Amino acid sequence: MKKIVISAVAVAALGFYASSASAQCAFDEPAKAKGLKVSMIKAMSSCPGVTFPSPNTTTMAGVAACAPPTPLSLYQFEDLKGSCSVKTTHKVEAPCSDGSPEDCSNLQLSVKCGGVLDSDGISPNNQSGWNLNTVARASFNDNANGDMTVIDFPAQFAMPAADGGKLKGKFTTNQLLFDLFGPGSSLPRCTAIELITVKIADPSGGLFATIGTSGR
Repeated sequence: MKKIVISAVAVAALGFYASSASAQCAFDEPAKAKGLKVSMIKAMSSCPGVTFPSPNTTTMAGVAACAPPTPLSLYQFEDLKGSCSVKTTHKVEAPCSDGSPEDCSNLQLSVKCGGVLDSDGISPNNQSGWNLNTVARASFNDNANGDMTVIDFPAQFAMPAADGGKLKGKFTTNQLLFDLFGPGSSLPRCTAIELITVKIADPSGGLFATIGTSGR
């Protein structure tokens, strides 16, 4: 069983079970939004933040800034070869893959990284202890109480150990809710999920990668 960690508040927020279908689902969403695939980049300290209590420089246009850029993890990307990406796929399952007879929504998150180096910047990483950290906001047609938006909930998914600098993992909301509540606890058919943050944490707990873009 995959290790899944979720806060007590999140457990309380997600404590619902599927029952008979409701005729609501009146909140506005696009007709199709099946998923996304995005790059991830090194997570940097904010400005100002813990590293820099106040800005110490400015851009050529006079915008306050902090120098130098300070990563939140000692682990590194290999030059020219390092990369990370995350992909999501949202499917309506009829019947639900968790074994219940009700239709459900199932969100899969797939993470893939390559060229991840130890803190020495030389050795390919082979450690365990990597995690995918997410914060999500779900709006759905609850079978008992109708349309609602659940409070933001954080979850942590344990990734398999790195292998020669490569990381990968696949996780689903069905598995998350099944592990927490058992069969019949999946998200309803009518569900929209906002991904507030998606980050990869290194074995020491530092934030290694976050959704973003870069160019050189």
